[in-house]
Amino acid sequence: MVLQAHVEGKFDIFFSPVGKITMNPLETLAEVLAANLSLLISSKSSSYSSSSTNVVLDLATIIKASQSLSGIIQLEELLKQLTQIILQNSGGDRCALILPNDQGKWQVETIATSKNVELSTQPLEGYPNLPVKLIQYVKNTQEMVMIDNLKTDLPIIDEYLSQQYPQSILCWPLLNQRELIGILYLQNQLTSDVFTDDRLLILNFLCTQAAISLKNARLYTNLQTSEARYQHLADNVPGVIYQFRITA
Repeated sequence: MVLQAHVEGKFDIFFSPVGKITMNPLETLAEVLAANLSLLISSKSSSYSSSSTNVVLDLATIIKASQSLSGIIQLEELLKQLTQIILQNSGGDRCALILPNDQGKWQVETIATSKNVELSTQPLEGYPNLPVKLIQYVKNTQEMVMIDNLKTDLPIIDEYLSQQYPQSILCWPLLNQRELIGILYLQNQLTSDVFTDDRLLILNFLCTQAAISLKNARLYTNLQTSEARYQHLADNVPGVIYQFRITA
């Protein structure tokens, strides 16, 4: 398609019919979208289709979503908001976020549908309700995989896919500065070809913001944990000193 977005690391470049728009690493995704939206829409390039114009207009609607995500530092709240926003803009009817824990073990953190968001910390290995082999493949290769009607020759044999047979599948690595932050899994059980170029473009933006926000939320959680440990030690110092004096 004419309008593309490629993200490498934290931010990379917009490519458009009017040239390229660079992104300052200090800018938020929402700020860059807002600053350049009118430029993209006003382009008179003959190759710029009405379909692409609609994509740009759709991108305007996710600026608020991007801003709201960037302001959430509580991990659980972020997971809920993120999966709901992705479902609303992707065409999928089921969404999962898989993240590594502090020990590097990958866990299913969120399973969401249009009606429900379920938070969990179940290990990915052996999880019965997701294509574990496919997710592990994306984790190892850090490459997006999209499948329609299971027509594509799969790089792996996955029992979940052969049993459930979802019509549209998308598995996307969430990267921030080349670091794998998490994995997004999307499916539509009944409808094929839902992950169009237009929706992939929007998902590209959302996944970029998701990786940044998830990393920030994880850092905040770790900081809170460390502060709690130090506070516990500090609270017990008087007792330790008192016992030491008695022993001495």
